Amino acid sequence: MVISWFVSRTTLTMREQLLVDHGWWETIT
Repeated sequence: MVISWFVSRTTLTMREQLLVDHGWWETIT
């Protein structure tokens, strides 16, 4: 249970970070 929550939390964080990085990349270009 805790592991599943941790995994989904990490995945969400990674997806959010990718979206942020993509936004920064579009801003630079």
